Amino acid sequence: MGAKGVVQSRGGVLQEPLRCSGLTREGLFPTTPTRSTLLGGISWIVSLSYFVGQAIAQLAWKGPPSYSMISNAVSDLGVTVCGTVKIGGLSGYYCSPLYLAENAGFVITGVAIFLGVCLTRDVWPRSKSSNAGLVLLALAGVGKVAAGLSPANVDLTIHLLDILGIFLGNIGMIMVGRALRVEARRVARFTEALGVIGLIGFLGFLV
Repeated sequence: MGAKGVVQSRGGVLQEPLRCSGLTREGLFPTTPTRSTLLGGISWIVSLSYFVGQAIAQLAWKGPPSYSMISNAVSDLGVTVCGTVKIGGLSGYYCSPLYLAENAGFVITGVAIFLGVCLTRDVWPRSKSSNAGLVLLALAGVGKVAAGLSPANVDLTIHLLDILGIFLGNIGMIMVGRALRVEARRVARFTEALGVIGLIGFLGFLV
């Protein structure tokens, strides 16, 4: 053992490994990730495809009334019928012939989030906070899949699992960020900030 924080070897000096093996001492993710980590990152990028599905379903909406991002929920785009329908005891107008794009977006996003958690597991610290946070993120993915497979007019109870998943997912991001505070401070702050912003948006939606 040489100076603090390094390990002497025949080939030179190696950094002492951190508890979170996927991070460098500078708190940055490795420039040469493993195949699993790379696929996990790609999976999380693929989750953004949800917004494509939403845009397609929204553009196909037949009115009047027109679809409003303020007064309508995104779930309205996934309703499988066209006309005035009662959902959860409330009547409303729904009509997006391309509702499959919205529901497919839910499912693809959910699967991508879940796979991202599984495939990048080795990057994150082995701690209670990290483990719990990743489980919550995985559950958020499951909630997305449930919402896509059960549109609001088909099974509202199962569909609403996505709302719970959104809440749990943001809590999960905050917990994962907390677990990274020592080894990757910048990543931790960014992750926690996203979780807090997500929670604020979620509470704003409920209000």
